[in-house]
Amino acid sequence: PDTPGSDDQCPPENVPTPQVGPIGPDGCDENPVATSVGPQSGEVNGSPFLYAVPENPRGLVMVFHGGGGSKEDIFTRVELLLFAHDALAANLVVAALDSVAHLDPPPDGKFKWDEDPGVCNPDVVNSADMIRALKDPNGLAILADNAPVYAVGISNGGSMVSRAAQHIDFAAINTHITNAQEFFEDGARIPPVFIIAGEQDSTVGPTGPCMLFDDARQAGTDV
Repeated sequence: PDTPGSDDQCPPENVPTPQVGPIGPDGCDENPVATSVGPQSGEVNGSPFLYAVPENPRGLVMVFHGGGGSKEDIFTRVELLLFAHDALAANLVVAALDSVAHLDPPPDGKFKWDEDPGVCNPDVVNSADMIRALKDPNGLAILADNAPVYAVGISNGGSMVSRAAQHIDFAAINTHITNAQEFFEDGARIPPVFIIAGEQDSTVGPTGPCMLFDDARQAGTDV
């Protein structure tokens, strides 16, 4: 697929300057509880992003917020903050963007990711350029050029991951989506996907898994 991102005809990237700062405390020793992670900030193509760096970074995990969320979620919401701590403990840089919608809030006030499936989707472009900024030897130089990049998306962010995966070579993705049909309609160019839907999950309902698999079959997926 085409590679998204800025080219020679585009304005130069605003490569962020790294800010040195320690990662926040893990809590007590016997029963660690994630309390805070002190992320650093940057900007790419006018959109801000946050990132936290472990002592020996070996890869990157990008986190895409849900509808109405923001880049701060991974560093402030308890359930996501636990994931951030685990990723950092595995020597993965944790980074999160704001969707372009944050620059021009929609009427309903819910920030969502751009739905364009093409290579010119501004959120895809920003994601690719952020990866470049983190790997640029003349910029942040946090990661080696061949460092693996992973993506995690929550709800609307999960659908965004499926679009981004068509143009960005993620090593693996993890999506949390309540509406599977949107994911399959995007036709993500990714390896096989395992979908786990609990029959007792009150947020999905007893017919949820059946609906999910029906959506997959209608999309021509082998399930």
